Amino acid sequence: IKGRFSLLDDGSLFNNTLTTFGIGGKYYITSKIPIEADVLFFNISDDTSTLYNLSAGYAINLAENIALEPTINYIFGDGSAVEFGLSISLFL
Repeated sequence: IKGRFSLLDDGSLFNNTLTTFGIGGKYYITSKIPIEADVLFFNISDDTSTLYNLSAGYAINLAENIALEPTINYIFGDGSAVEFGLSISLFL
């Protein structure tokens, strides 16, 4: 289970603030293939939207508890997009 929260303010006179909150899960198939599903709620000023993310990738172990993970993401909600990403995972 993973979560995310962020708050960004552009500091302008228009008071544009971006607030995001997300929750999702990640599972490793055979310790090498991470699959994820996320729901992301975001609010820009007075406009609120929801996005969904499905992703899969491959874990490249850099150390016993650190992995580099190139992924492909399918993001959908009001529209849809395909995104390529790269993340670093730290396991405790």
